[in-house]
Amino acid sequence: MLLARVPKGGNMAHYKLVWKSGFATGFLRVPWICVVSFVLTFLNPGTLGQDIPEFSSVGFLLEPNDVIAVLGSSVALNCSVLTGDTVPVIRWTQETSPVRNDLTRTIMPSGALRIASVSAFDEGSYRCNAELENADYFSKVGTLSIARLELQEGPEDILAYTGDTIFFTCDFDSIPSPQIRWLKNGQVLDLTEERVSARYTLFPSGGLEIREVRSTDGGTYRCQGTNRLFSSPAFSNNALLTINPGANPDFQFIKIPNREIQAPVGETIVIEVATDSPATFTWFKDDEEIFM
Repeated sequence: MLLARVPKGGNMAHYKLVWKSGFATGFLRVPWICVVSFVLTFLNPGTLGQDIPEFSSVGFLLEPNDVIAVLGSSVALNCSVLTGDTVPVIRWTQETSPVRNDLTRTIMPSGALRIASVSAFDEGSYRCNAELENADYFSKVGTLSIARLELQEGPEDILAYTGDTIFFTCDFDSIPSPQIRWLKNGQVLDLTEERVSARYTLFPSGGLEIREVRSTDGGTYRCQGTNRLFSSPAFSNNALLTINPGANPDFQFIKIPNREIQAPVGETIVIEVATDSPATFTWFKDDEEIFM
């Protein structure tokens, strides 16, 4: 019987199989039971009972993680390999191109990759490669993203009638995700206040909906975006909301769904829509009604 120890905290590891008979040498990153099966299948039957495979575990102690960096800052992407007494050669790739030491990039003795002054060129996916005894061991992929906070689309002036529903757009391209708040006539709107939250709704996109508008809602509106990596907020332009007395003679959509939304499998998305008057909505997918 051949026994293999499962590493603490999981059932996956790098194993190097060495046969004393010189039959083969290689490595697999597979569940330990597959390693056992491999050994029993490919060992020379004549040597069974004489040569027992010798296991040497190779694994990553530290691998690159996803990192968000501000332009001009310094970052380090970790890479550390458990190899016993043998010291591996650590190499790095960005996308598929090798990373070489230069004025801003240095592969440290620990194996980590240090970038002294992050530029737009540094954005992308990274992986470290440990070369050991003519075998390559690859880490998981870590992504370096450049922090940003840029307004993509802001609110526009709106002329509304009493009782209408209006929608102000506010869309920031932000890494990490932004925190959005709205100002009316230069004062921050407290959307948690019951008097305000009854008719004002902040959409996940950052847009602001106001229902059943009245004359007191008139004024200038602008949105403000912040994220944790920037000390200064970003603002939209001012948009003027003008309220006309009387009922709106027309009914129209003031917010329609984007023509195309891309999202990875498993992610939650929000498809936003709004009209300028109270309405009952029916949703369709490929001309088939969605029942909710």
